[in-house]
Amino acid sequence: MQPTNERPFQIVAAMDVSPLANQLLEQAVAQAHAHEPSEVHLLTVSAKDEPSTNEMLQRHLEDLAHRRLRAGAGGRAPLRLKLHVRPGDAADEIVNLVFEVEADLLLIGGPTSKGKHPHLSKVTTLVLERVPCPVIVTRRPDYGPHPLRAKQCPACVAVRAESNGERWFCEQHSGRGSVTSSVL
Repeated sequence: MQPTNERPFQIVAAMDVSPLANQLLEQAVAQAHAHEPSEVHLLTVSAKDEPSTNEMLQRHLEDLAHRRLRAGAGGRAPLRLKLHVRPGDAADEIVNLVFEVEADLLLIGGPTSKGKHPHLSKVTTLVLERVPCPVIVTRRPDYGPHPLRAKQCPACVAVRAESNGERWFCEQHSGRGSVTSSVL
């Protein structure tokens, strides 16, 4: 492989030790492959500056990275993963790393449970306000009952399922003045 002067696309993936970390890593890898050459910086932040905690977090990141590297690159350029464990305030350390590597993209985990404001956590909100790059917020889909979820017509839902998405609305809602949908 010829050396290149092209600056690698810098991706920061800020994660914790939740099950969401695997999903976030997979999304970071997909972005890395879409923007070759690239570097992925895996970051986790410890609220306490204790050697045992930092070592545990380092092992967690190493395990994630090794599992992903063993899965292979699927014929693509090998992944360049850099691991960062930092003590301190999570929002501050995420923002610091973004600026240090001049990140082109930040991936950050969203909340894993429904709290008062389930759409964004405090850390995510603080980070979004302070970073200059695009941000992808990752979380597990949850399409269960939700007060903001639009009520769907059961007949429209059935039409979508039966037509494999070719038709979107039932007879009642597909008339003049209705929202239209096309499949190309």
